[in-house]
Amino acid sequence: MQVSYLTGQHVALRPLVPEDKAVATAWHPSLYPIDAARAETWLKENHKDIWPRRVYYALVRAAGAGTAETADDEVVGSVRINWNVQQAGARFTMAPWLADADALRADAIGVVVPWLLEEREMLVVTVMLASDETESIAAAEAAGMVEMARLREHVARPGRRVDLLYFQKLNRPWRFDGEENRDA
Repeated sequence: MQVSYLTGQHVALRPLVPEDKAVATAWHPSLYPIDAARAETWLKENHKDIWPRRVYYALVRAAGAGTAETADDEVVGSVRINWNVQQAGARFTMAPWLADADALRADAIGVVVPWLLEEREMLVVTVMLASDETESIAAAEAAGMVEMARLREHVARPGRRVDLLYFQKLNRPWRFDGEENRDA
């Protein structure tokens, strides 16, 4: 069920489906786990609008990217995308038990940001990351994103708190670079 242009090296994006209720702990955007019945209710409530301003996609291991202990198409997290006519924001939720969650999120950033800018033609794309997610931060910077805001000690970690960083990228066709754009 993977979409070819929403596939990175290690993860692919796909719509959440009712069968994902069984693995809600991996993708549900909450600090607390939910059971399959609550996940099914949540899926029905959040996926009934034809033109939603908030959509959720499952992040799954891309076909061929599985390791010995993981199967292909394993749900490893989700991305929540809020959008309106001109801007989009992406927030990632990763399965808490994954040792490679940061690398998988980084791969997803490399898929989501260009898709929102080029295919969806958003004016601005914002991604929220915790300051200890170093691979994801590097992926955001590699995608041309710039740190625009920092919320001090906003994200809880076991025994400590870390900053929440907002990275943004302005779409190239909308950018004013000086004299060459004054011809119109």
